[in-house]
Amino acid sequence: MSYPNKFSQGNRDNQPPRVNEALKKFRDNISTKAFTHNDILGLNEELGKSFAGRDDTITQVNKFYNLVRVAESQSAQNEELAKIQVKLHVLKAQIAYATARETLSKDFKEFFDISITKILKSNNLTEMKESLKAFTTFFESVYAYFYYHTKANKGGY
Repeated sequence: MSYPNKFSQGNRDNQPPRVNEALKKFRDNISTKAFTHNDILGLNEELGKSFAGRDDTITQVNKFYNLVRVAESQSAQNEELAKIQVKLHVLKAQIAYATARETLSKDFKEFFDISITKILKSNNLTEMKESLKAFTTFFESVYAYFYYHTKANKGGY
């Protein structure tokens, strides 16, 4: 017996999947702009709200927010590019695992993968540290809006 994936984006009427417009805007802009660019920062609430509507669990998103903060903190103290790169690749793998367990949506995984890939494309250690720090700040704002909209959707506010 096959069970429906709780993160499938189509509905029971076999309509095509919903397009996450916030994620599409993020994907289209992040390749040429920094996480701290106003166009990217302006997507934080829209992204947070879109993840809240997709059953991503607060516990899982909080876990990865904390892991990103730890990676950023460690990168500030670490002078080895390779160690930072390894940590970021492991975070991507952990997101994939959580997505396979259906505690995070494919949209959240895509957001995270795009972000980590951008950080990994940094040209040197200093640039990577700055990009990771900017992503941490951006992710914090996305998480804050995600939390707010998740609670609001469940009648918490």
